[in-house]
Amino acid sequence: MIKAEPFAQLRQFYPLDGFRAENLAMAAEAMRFERHEQGEVLFEVGDAARESFYLLAGSVELLDENGQVQRSIQASGHSARYAVVDTHPRRWTVRIASRSAMLGAISRAFLQRVRIWNEAANALMEEKPELAEGSSRWLARLFASPVLEKVPMMHLRPLLENLQLHHCRAGDVIIRQGEQGDRAYIVRRGRCAVKRQLGDTVLAMLGPGDLFGEDALLSASPRNADVLMVTDGELCSIARDQFNALLKQPALTWIEPRQVPLLLKDRAWLLDVRSPEATRMRKIRGAKNLPFERLRETLPKLNRQRRYVVCCEDGSLSAAASFIMKDAGFKVAVMRGGINALLRKRAAATTSG
Repeated sequence: MIKAEPFAQLRQFYPLDGFRAENLAMAAEAMRFERHEQGEVLFEVGDAARESFYLLAGSVELLDENGQVQRSIQASGHSARYAVVDTHPRRWTVRIASRSAMLGAISRAFLQRVRIWNEAANALMEEKPELAEGSSRWLARLFASPVLEKVPMMHLRPLLENLQLHHCRAGDVIIRQGEQGDRAYIVRRGRCAVKRQLGDTVLAMLGPGDLFGEDALLSASPRNADVLMVTDGELCSIARDQFNALLKQPALTWIEPRQVPLLLKDRAWLLDVRSPEATRMRKIRGAKNLPFERLRETLPKLNRQRRYVVCCEDGSLSAAASFIMKDAGFKVAVMRGGINALLRKRAAATTSG
């Protein structure tokens, strides 16, 4: 483990190169930096891929299932822009080739969630410019809220779109203890104090990105404290009914891998929203690569009369992509289980044949 985290260097990696500054900082904070010695095995063929590994210094070599070296990756090379063998399960064994190598490791599930959050934040800044003024670090703090872990990833963008902006003055009472609540609030700018009605003791101070009043979204219990503005500021709010609707899994159209060939014959397009490197390492016959980060800017170029099937590795990222496309008026379905399920089907067909 090294002490100095090479934050600036992370900007060169995909998909971190497209992250907003606050989301890059979030990823950097969640990343574990390690130094490995020559000959150490990072992971083996067939291992479950729970983390993404980025090569910051040194080199690694990729070995096949027979232990034969097939290629190497240098930290200074183009291939190092992508996470090392970022497929699930792992397609190659990866071994440290240089005298030592430095790598950054981050949870793949967490990184995927930040990718979707980053796209949602970018959309918000375009569609609600009043929320784009000033710092957007409050969004990053909101993202870390445990309540948002209950929201399906593809609903992060609609959640932000439903936020209402409130301009507040110091001394304004936002929530009163004992009242029934129908709305939760996020501090965008300024500070709030949480107090009980009996006494002036401040229970907590809230600042940008802090969420409060969320109990009203999840239950019918009365407010259990007062919340008032300590400074002038701005709050964003969302109503209980809207939030509860966003907690539900969206009504996406799912198809089984066995249905994909028939749809392709009917001139549907299979869109692979993985990274270019992941697609290069494991290509899917008939699929067109459209990285998730480029989806929104590419939508105007796609034919709205065509039907689309979206796929990724396991179906989670493609579900978010499908939600965006469906919201934009496209006819789209998600391949259940993702590419892993499709490859298992093809392998089974080959074996039985």
